[in-house]
Formats: sequence, C-alpha cells, structure tokens
Amino acid sequence: MTNWRKLVACGDYRGLKRLLLQKNLDSLRRSWKRLEPMEKTVIFKLMEPRIAIDFYRELSFPEKYCLFSAFDQGSIAPVLEGLPPRRRSLFHRLPKTYYDDMLRLMQSQSVL
Repeated sequence: MTNWRKLVACGDYRGLKRLLLQKNLDSLRRSWKRLEPMEKTVIFKLMEPRIAIDFYRELSFPEKYCLFSAFDQGSIAPVLEGLPPRRRSLFHRLPKTYYDDMLRLMQSQSVL
C-alpha cells in the first residue's frame, strides 16, 4: 500500500504525480479518510484535471466541500512557497468550468 502521507510530507511531488497518472487510485481511496485536509488538497491538485473531477465525484459531501473550498491555488501556498517554478508546475489549476462542475456535484449531495 502506498504511503501517501509520507510522500506529501517529504515533498515527493514528482513521485505522487507518477502514482496519480497510473490512474489506479484504489490505494488512495482506501487512505483518503486518514489524510489531513492539506494532504488531500496537495494530492488533488497534483491530479490531472479529468482524473481529479472523476475522483471528486466519488467523495462524500464533507470531502467534496473540503476540496471545493480549496479550489484556489492559494490554498496550497505554504507548499508552493520556496519551490522552484518547475516543481510548482506539477500542480494543476483547474479550469473555471471545473469549479462549476464541483459546485453542482456538491449541491446534488447537499444535506441542507
């Protein structure tokens, strides 16, 4: 089983990206609830946009809300700070249309 938390903690963003590109996210799904919000956000922002939105669809409302609230790239500013531009470029800025999709998916599960 992949230790997602360890990879985030040591800043192995290239390694995380490689794992995420394999599109086999079963290990991540099993570990997701044990990850801290910042760890989840970092991993989510390393996903290719299409993979990210598909993964987002599977999440519970509270998990969706956490990632939706972190849509802006500034949400991982402490991680990006001090990284060289090449490593910063590993993280994706999701298109505005994804913001709308995420909001719609979250609203469809709203508990209010």
